[in-house]
Amino acid sequence: MAMASGGAYAAVHAGFWEAVDNTRSGQQFRNSVTSMSGSSAGALVGMLIAEGVPGRLIAQDLRNGGIQGYFPRLRAAAAYFHLPGFRKSAFSAKPYIQRVTKLANARVHARMPMTVAVTDTTLVQRCVPLDMGAFRLPSRVTAAVASASIPLMLPPQRIGLLGMCADGSVNRCSFAEDTLRNKLLTSKGNLVVLNCLPYPGNRGQLPRPPASRLTVGSIAGNYGEQLYAHSMERLFRDTISPPVQFKDGMFEMFINNTCGRCAQVAAGEPYDLHVVFVAPTKEQYLACGGMRAITDLHYGRGYKPVAHMVEVGKLMGHRYIQQYGELTFM
Repeated sequence: MAMASGGAYAAVHAGFWEAVDNTRSGQQFRNSVTSMSGSSAGALVGMLIAEGVPGRLIAQDLRNGGIQGYFPRLRAAAAYFHLPGFRKSAFSAKPYIQRVTKLANARVHARMPMTVAVTDTTLVQRCVPLDMGAFRLPSRVTAAVASASIPLMLPPQRIGLLGMCADGSVNRCSFAEDTLRNKLLTSKGNLVVLNCLPYPGNRGQLPRPPASRLTVGSIAGNYGEQLYAHSMERLFRDTISPPVQFKDGMFEMFINNTCGRCAQVAAGEPYDLHVVFVAPTKEQYLACGGMRAITDLHYGRGYKPVAHMVEVGKLMGHRYIQQYGELTFM
């Protein structure tokens, strides 16, 4: 299971797992996952799922509010302009790490291996396995929060010998790129690529305000388009032959990687890896606020866009189980 970055759309990931947990066949699917990887939002939600936390609790936590703190816009502006006497991020990570740690302790399911993507001080994405002996629960939480530490929002976190690390998708693909590429080239069985945004070419845009009426939302949208659209096409173009033709929502492909290359084969022909791409549709994404909603991280309980993202994720989870497992309700 590979989970993508997506800012506030982490709520889509949480909704997907909440739906999965609500059916016997979904729980069978969860128990069948042998490893996970994620970047940023995908690392944060994925780490909690890998710890064994029910999707329902993760979704509930996200519904209850985002990153909390005082005067976030003023702090973000101070961080951006490097004003003396101010910290270099809008929020302190300590309360958020404590919150995630408390949630991680609500384990119900068995743990599974997890890899998170972080960006080091040389702006290189590093894929960090969280199952090495040195990674106790506090270190696993810190690594996941580091992967989601969007510059100016949350400060970098120290991860072992890598030093200070920040958001995993700052400079590369919105997945843990090396891990995902390795799975495509060497794995057998099944791979689920879970995106909380539509795949490239299927995102569309909401109407933009006139230049004279620029808003925080439009600025965030421009930032999000740059941060979350790069490299994904290159990853699949350079790895899979012929290159992936992204579709809207959920689709699948079959890959033969026996010869050290990823060759798509037709359904019914011998294959090594069954890849299922899962994402919101363009219509669902725009109904959540599109790219402008991606940086809505400072919100309170009952924030409707996040509640809607959770519902979209639940629809994705139900559709996945309906199509790839016998749907049996608890």
